[in-house]
Amino acid sequence: MKKFLFLSFLLPICLYAFSEPLQQVKVIQFENLSEADVYNAAKMFVVDNFVSPNDVIQLDDQTQYILVVKSRFDFSTTKFGSGYSYLNGFIRFTLKIEVRDGRYRVSIYDFIHHSNSLQYNDFWSVGLINADGIANQSKCKDPRIKKSQEDLIKACNDFSYLLLTRIENYINQYSHPESTDEW
Repeated sequence: MKKFLFLSFLLPICLYAFSEPLQQVKVIQFENLSEADVYNAAKMFVVDNFVSPNDVIQLDDQTQYILVVKSRFDFSTTKFGSGYSYLNGFIRFTLKIEVRDGRYRVSIYDFIHHSNSLQYNDFWSVGLINADGIANQSKCKDPRIKKSQEDLIKACNDFSYLLLTRIENYINQYSHPESTDEW
């Protein structure tokens, strides 16, 4: 009986420890550009698409061609009615762009949800979002939060797809300028 109780206690901890993180990774080949050009295009993307690039850039390695950005996007849900408005807030994420050997890799990971609710922030901020749901399963005891897992994962995946597409298009545009603007 003691072994059974011990194993039943240990199983959720093990499942939590091996839960796969939610992340999106895309490797893209490039031609007609140097690694420095692709790195500079990625940095220009950050400058053009983030409100305060100096605040979000965490690593800017110009020798290894690695750029790490930490930022956030808004999250809101109206799917379940007004009782879920406390879940509205933002999701922090990390964006990493690495350039080498004729290709670049874009990784988006570390999705962390924060509620805008001032009074109930600790309760409604669900924290790290894994591929299979909310990492902190004790938060899922409330059925409203448990139901929102799919919305959180979908918001992260939709945002990642949009960001990956925009980065790829931006760098492609950089390598194929539409006109020569001689001023």
